[in-house]
Amino acid sequence: MRRKVGKGVLLTAGFSLLLTCVFYLAHDGVLHNSRIIGWQAYTAIDLRPLKSKGSSAVSDAMTSGTDNSTHPSVASSSGSSAQYDDIYPLDFYAPLLPNPAPITEITVKSCLPLTRCQPKTTPAEDALLGKWVQVDRSLSPAGQMSASAGGMLTNIFGSIEQRFLFYRKSRRRDVQNVVEIRLVEEGESHPSGDDGWHRVKTGLRSKVVKMMAGEKSLHLYYRTKSPTQYEQEKLGFWKEKRAPSTSGPFDPITELDLVYGDNPPWPGFESAGVISHPHSAIGSSQISLSFRRKPMRKPPLEPLKFRPDGTFKILQLADLHFSVNPEPCRDTNEKDPRWAARGCLSKNDTLALVDAWLDSEKPDMVVLTGDQLNGQGTSWDPRSVLSLYTAPLIKRQIPYAVILGNHDSEAGSLTREEQMQLIQNMPYSYSLVGPALVTGAGNYYLKLHSPGNDRTHVATLWFMDSGTHAGKDKWKPWTKPGYGYIRKDQLDWFEAKYTAIKQTLQPYRPDGAQDLGPQWRRRSSPKRADKEWDAGADQNQALGRPPSVLFMHIPVPEAFNPVDHGALPQVQNPTGATGASAGRQEMVVGSRNETATFEGAQAQPGIFDLVTSLNRAPPGVRLLVHGHMHLNSDCRRVNNVWICFGGGASYAAYGKADIQRRARVIEFREWGKDIRTYHRIASSDPAASSQRFDDFVLPYSS
Repeated sequence: MRRKVGKGVLLTAGFSLLLTCVFYLAHDGVLHNSRIIGWQAYTAIDLRPLKSKGSSAVSDAMTSGTDNSTHPSVASSSGSSAQYDDIYPLDFYAPLLPNPAPITEITVKSCLPLTRCQPKTTPAEDALLGKWVQVDRSLSPAGQMSASAGGMLTNIFGSIEQRFLFYRKSRRRDVQNVVEIRLVEEGESHPSGDDGWHRVKTGLRSKVVKMMAGEKSLHLYYRTKSPTQYEQEKLGFWKEKRAPSTSGPFDPITELDLVYGDNPPWPGFESAGVISHPHSAIGSSQISLSFRRKPMRKPPLEPLKFRPDGTFKILQLADLHFSVNPEPCRDTNEKDPRWAARGCLSKNDTLALVDAWLDSEKPDMVVLTGDQLNGQGTSWDPRSVLSLYTAPLIKRQIPYAVILGNHDSEAGSLTREEQMQLIQNMPYSYSLVGPALVTGAGNYYLKLHSPGNDRTHVATLWFMDSGTHAGKDKWKPWTKPGYGYIRKDQLDWFEAKYTAIKQTLQPYRPDGAQDLGPQWRRRSSPKRADKEWDAGADQNQALGRPPSVLFMHIPVPEAFNPVDHGALPQVQNPTGATGASAGRQEMVVGSRNETATFEGAQAQPGIFDLVTSLNRAPPGVRLLVHGHMHLNSDCRRVNNVWICFGGGASYAAYGKADIQRRARVIEFREWGKDIRTYHRIASSDPAASSQRFDDFVLPYSS
């Protein structure tokens, strides 16, 4: 009898434990009234009404199949932060939200597995200073959630002791706010405590780091002042310096963040110093502390416009393959004089190339066509890498648009949608997540307008998510699936949006009669059936949709089809003009060193057939631009559509020692009548690096 009772008790206890585990796994620890913030974690929120016509113009210019209210760039950036202060909870860690509430206290806590990791507090302290918020990124290198972690022993010790930063936030005006932080290593001079400085008792470096990496103890010091005190000091400082009142050393700190690897802080953040240096012996990355004072709203985006001379230049950067930690250069010539002495540094040398290309070309826009992250276990923290490749663009205030590649899905825990949300909310980014009910993240289009008062839609840039891999063949589960492709619902979206674009006279010609008075405008109006002036007769125009360029990461299968034959456009190279011989010949410009993988998805046609069917009314989609295959940098015409590869732009990606890294330039000329394209190619010869290669013009009519 006792045995039966004991068995029943054990079954009941086990079942209760199972239900408890299921409950905690299915429910987060965020309070119910704060849980709505979860979907905002990677999205900029602005509840203020639009105030200017310019902002609504941006909304119209960026129509992409997504509700304009979801695009943060169209919101006004003026006004006091108090207008949106109280929409953010103070007990939830979301460092990319523009929460202006100041930090009141900071601490560090060492956490053990299966224990509640929370600093001690009281209800009175919570009411006064705010509840403790955990910075959800580990201070312990061995405990980083990375594929580059060290061996079993290191991981065991790293899991036993994890250290985390915690802080409190409050909107109260009667408490001290944190205005300054410092990292002080053992043996260095530290601030005195009589000037508002506080020392965090628990060190930033765990015992594992100090023992296995040989580093000294490191402590965080922070300084607090009352709002009245720092505002008075700030006012006096700016009066003395006669400078405008902007974010400065007297503003309170509103957010903390950690950066893994030798990468820049997120936009709007400043670096406070290195917490832990990289140690290959234990497989750990560098960890840096960054902080933010005033939240920085994303600047409103201006409509993309042609230059007054009728041109619009795009620089394509393909397959950067950046990682959290520095990676060695791949497939380079060791005898190249650029790194004969110091060796090639993939991240530094790639960024130097990008800087040189940006400064040489001064593009109107940069398009990154996928595989910005290396994946493959080295991009385990996307947030620390996303700010890396956008930094040179933000610095120069260059508009840019991004699509994702197959390797971007191999990077950390962020989904493709979350990555695109982060990219969308970066300064000067015209990227969009795209319609929620369409496959993929990053299906959108951008309109290029004329610079004049007519604001005519002159050209269109399309961006489509080609995904990662196709599903496995259920009849051949042992085979490796092919790469991704454009799905049926994406085709439907593209066709609907493309056919909805209003037809105008093509090629576009600016209105040169603005100064001739209303009589000319009345005579030239297409609404008048008895009009005396015929634009088509005078300027060889016809009704059609503006010319388009379509960007995808994974190439369409038709990129490997037989090419058209005809009169090849004249090609300019540093050695002179080539490829302009008489007669019909293959319409190919540039080199190709990789062949198609026709397995699985690469045998899936669709988007190319749709494009060619829509091109019956010229000019149509003039050009398809791909990345993915680093050794292909050619352009070829197939069924009257040009298909171009960008070529590899990065030393961190695979390549070939005798093939230089490159970036493609695409330039609309004469208001889209012609499209010019060429490569900028890296070279050890400074003179050659400024020259264009495979420079030719796609004529308006095929």
